[in-house]
Amino acid sequence: MEFIGRGNTVVNPRVMTIPGPLSGHQGSVLDPIVAIRHKIIIEPEETVTLELITGIGETKETCQNLIDKYQDKHHQDRVFELAWTHSQVVLRQINASEGDAQWYGRLASSILFINSVFRADPSILISNHRGQSGLWGYSISGDLPIVLLKIEDPSNMELVKQLVQAHAYWRLKGLAVDLVIWNEAHNGYRQNFQNEIEALIPIEYKDRPGRRFWSLRSDINGGSNPVSNRSTY
Repeated sequence: MEFIGRGNTVVNPRVMTIPGPLSGHQGSVLDPIVAIRHKIIIEPEETVTLELITGIGETKETCQNLIDKYQDKHHQDRVFELAWTHSQVVLRQINASEGDAQWYGRLASSILFINSVFRADPSILISNHRGQSGLWGYSISGDLPIVLLKIEDPSNMELVKQLVQAHAYWRLKGLAVDLVIWNEAHNGYRQNFQNEIEALIPIEYKDRPGRRFWSLRSDINGGSNPVSNRSTY
């Protein structure tokens, strides 16, 4: 109500028709936004560069100090240079490209906020009557977000490589996630396929929070219980 206004949309919010400073408070919403207004006059043939730096602090004083610090243009340039250098080091460390990093970032948003595209069918979810303790038999605590990859065709091995790489990227960025790879192959080469999957899992991820992989196999008869043939990393 405060920003968009009654009957308006994000394309034509109410606040854009009202000159002057913003009100400094939120309306009746569940998810308040942060809106900043700054007036810029661009003369003919003139170019203006806008740099937006976001930060967070425990107190208002800390936030104000950050604002004062990054208003120094020379300091801004140095920070952007260091940030770019750091991002390149991270990408080289996991052998990923900038495009990969962007994809991993978009995928991470579905970990932090529920995305129906990557969820099971509602009829499957509603039939689950077990809680977090139901995961313990598979050595999965359930304390961290879980990314589940179900794979049965060796031709999709590239997807396994991508998610293993994504997991490494999230860990370097401070996002702790458990990755579960469920092997549903039912042909005569299933053990070879299992070995290929396990070969992709870095040994340094063993038994550390947010660095865990579970490579699970469905049972020999094609059932859904992976306990008897489980490899935990």
